[in-house]
Amino acid sequence: MLQERGEVLAVDHIDRSDLDNRLYLFSSALSELRTEVRVRARNDAAALRSLTSLLQREVDGLSQKMQAEIERLKHDIQVEMNHRKHEVKEDNNNLELEIQDLNNRFTIFLSDLKTEIEQSIKWDATRRALALVFGIVAILVSTLALADYFSRPEVVETAQKIKERKAGVSDAPRVPRHSKLGGEQGDGLEALPPKSAEEWGLVPRYDSEGEVRYV
Repeated sequence: MLQERGEVLAVDHIDRSDLDNRLYLFSSALSELRTEVRVRARNDAAALRSLTSLLQREVDGLSQKMQAEIERLKHDIQVEMNHRKHEVKEDNNNLELEIQDLNNRFTIFLSDLKTEIEQSIKWDATRRALALVFGIVAILVSTLALADYFSRPEVVETAQKIKERKAGVSDAPRVPRHSKLGGEQGDGLEALPPKSAEEWGLVPRYDSEGEVRYV
């Protein structure tokens, strides 16, 4: 029984040399693993640094591209604003020109209308003045005609009286008046009365038929 247990113990337990060998192998494996881990960590760090650099370059490129796009957009916006300002200014100038043209047309229209109104007023005043003059002339002519018509009997009567007086004077002897000729020849003679305007034929006479005659 002791022999069996000794064999089991010999089988189960390792000797010291084998233990040293296994310890050396474990240490070697551990050192190799540590080295591999360090190398892998170094490689991973290098890869990470390169990836970080790549990402940084991409970020820088994107930033530069974005900055360029922003500058281009600013330039486009500025150009568009300047173009819009120019269009607005041109539209305002065109509107001012149209307003000025409309004002000039309105002024010309008012001037023409004023001229036409003044001419119409002048023509109306002229026509009224002519009508007034013609009316006054017609009234004067009518008044003179009526006065002449109503004064005809008096004129005819006056003419008949003058004619009768003339006939009476022509029947009497007409003796001329002399100034101191022959002494006492003109003492007993009466001076004849002077002739009137009707006798000289300066005043018109109306006969019985209404005709005017100068005698």
